[in-house]
Amino acid sequence: MSEDPKASAAADATLLQRRAEALARPLAARVEEGAPAVVVSASDSRFAVRLGLLSGIVRLGELVHLPGAPAWVAGLAVVRGRVRWVVDLGAALGLPSGQGPLALLVEQPTGVVAFRVDEIETVRAIDAGELVPAPAQLRPATSQFIAGVTADGVAFLDLGVLAASLTSSNRSPAHD
Repeated sequence: MSEDPKASAAADATLLQRRAEALARPLAARVEEGAPAVVVSASDSRFAVRLGLLSGIVRLGELVHLPGAPAWVAGLAVVRGRVRWVVDLGAALGLPSGQGPLALLVEQPTGVVAFRVDEIETVRAIDAGELVPAPAQLRPATSQFIAGVTADGVAFLDLGVLAASLTSSNRSPAHD
């Protein structure tokens, strides 16, 4: 039995509309009270990412480097049986490149984006009330992805917006 193309197109349009509405909200409003977040380290920095945003966390195999690619493109890797491009999370945010063995997977309309990180630290609940504004030394282009920072220095990162920015512009917003 085949899927009705009109129903599928309507479902896709509804999904895209919900994503657009979510992305239009102010960044701090996207922090769901008590929602679990995975805390990762990348480029000697710590980031929290909403667990519900991720489609997976994987150990990266061999990376194929792409000559002439931007510094934030770590390369290509086979992830779950498919070739995916891997973004160096630190480099995409204007930090030094990392060599981490893990990747956070984020589903985008253009496909899955894998963000290379150094380590998975923990999963914890983060409330908007515990966040303070991001430090002023953050690059202005990078700060649009940081909702705030916890008292212990974890930057709450909207990885979905960063992934959408990278896949739509094909360049790092941290280097604009």
